Amino acid sequence: VGGYYISQAHFASDISSMTNVQNPIMVRGEKCAEMLYRDTNETVLKMYKNGNVCSRVWNSSNLKNIENMIFSGGIIFVEVE
Repeated sequence: VGGYYISQAHFASDISSMTNVQNPIMVRGEKCAEMLYRDTNETVLKMYKNGNVCSRVWNSSNLKNIENMIFSGGIIFVEVE
């Protein structure tokens, strides 16, 4: 999604036109994340940590700091539920 923004200078209202990643992102039947469009310059990565599988996914060494990431190109907010 960040790459799309860099090349097009805006976000698309249809997330599927910016990535081939399934939205929402499901892991073993649990919704772990979702990309939400707010406007042409703002998209939200919504993280779902309440499920048993998703809490393990978000606590993995590769992803546990994603809440603190600063995304370049456009504004991508991270929200946690």
